[in-house]
Amino acid sequence: MLSKKEKRKLEISIQAYEMLLDTGVDNFSVNNLLENITMSKGNFYHYFKNKDELFCEALKVAYGNISNKIKVVKEIETFEDKLLEIFAIYLSTHKDTLAYLSLVNQMYYMFSNKKNIYLYTYMQETYHYMFSSLEYIMKEEIANNKLNPDVLHMVKPLVATADGMLTHHFMLEDYNFHDELKNYLSFISKQYSLN
Repeated sequence: MLSKKEKRKLEISIQAYEMLLDTGVDNFSVNNLLENITMSKGNFYHYFKNKDELFCEALKVAYGNISNKIKVVKEIETFEDKLLEIFAIYLSTHKDTLAYLSLVNQMYYMFSNKKNIYLYTYMQETYHYMFSSLEYIMKEEIANNKLNPDVLHMVKPLVATADGMLTHHFMLEDYNFHDELKNYLSFISKQYSLN
């Protein structure tokens, strides 16, 4: 059960996320958020150290809501389907997921800066989760003699390629991200399959 402070922090994070969806990252203003939720700046700093921490918490809440809707990977039979499930957030066409991915893309320049400790740590945790999930299913498929062990070298390149494709999606109007990513995952699955 959440404490009173944790509950309020969650409420503020949800409000911030909704405002980010409306305004975008560049036009987001903590002052406007505080005006909307009738909170003083001093009180805000009781919950968050800075705007970066607020952004990070807002993304965590959104990611949690989105990822809760994804099936458990263990229940899926083929390696290709497991890959599709791990990348389900990337492949979703649901408006909430697309909005989340758009915000992540807008904040991307902040994530790569180690000085922005909150967002940098958030992205490190997200990537660690993706890498471990991929490694887990690959090792399981290798143990069942379904995949070439060399597939383990593809863990980080798979995620990096998906991220690059996602960026293209937001930059190029005629880029069919979902089909391109599905085709790429299918290619990787066939390339390393022992069947």
